[in-house]
Amino acid sequence: MLYKTYPLRFEKVLLIGWAAKSDVVHVIPAAWSVSMAIRFISIPIASKSTDFFGLGDTFPPQSAIFAKNSKMKILIINGPNLNLLGKREPEIYGTMSFGQYLPQLIERFPQHEFSYYQSNHEGCLIDQLQEADGQFDAVVLNPGAYAHTSIALADCIRAISIPVVEVHISDITKRESYRRHSYTAEACKACISGKGLEGYAMAVENLLQYCIS
Repeated sequence: MLYKTYPLRFEKVLLIGWAAKSDVVHVIPAAWSVSMAIRFISIPIASKSTDFFGLGDTFPPQSAIFAKNSKMKILIINGPNLNLLGKREPEIYGTMSFGQYLPQLIERFPQHEFSYYQSNHEGCLIDQLQEADGQFDAVVLNPGAYAHTSIALADCIRAISIPVVEVHISDITKRESYRRHSYTAEACKACISGKGLEGYAMAVENLLQYCIS
């Protein structure tokens, strides 16, 4: 049986049965032996409990089982000038507006719920991130030029409890020197740059993997 240790928010866990036909993933504390884990998996779901092996609080308190197809609420936030996609420097950012792209993105992830927000104002982006905490499971953020200037946005990302993945349509590492460093990316779980609008889908996939593991 294949098994692998994945990082979780509070502890490392042993993830077993990912490739199985069942629609559940068993999340087992890494401290357990493989034999203990196999014994746990063999027990009917209804009889499983967080203290089955007397480990008490060492087991994630929410549940022993996570559905692979759990619905996630994902917020996409775009920063300044991204309302002009499609006509803003199309040689860099392409000819498709975000309004044209978003339905395609939603269609690719039909089991999840998406919301979209765009603002040209730094404070509004910060307010939206703060409001998202506890209301959404994850955020895809394209902070635009604020990535290179806004320590306040970076501080906000660090302050909230939900994961954030940063996206840039162009490859900022190959742009002007002042665009090559992102303060906000340092606070995010990952940064996807230079993949065009496809970067948003890649960010969603990254967040799904992060939240499952």
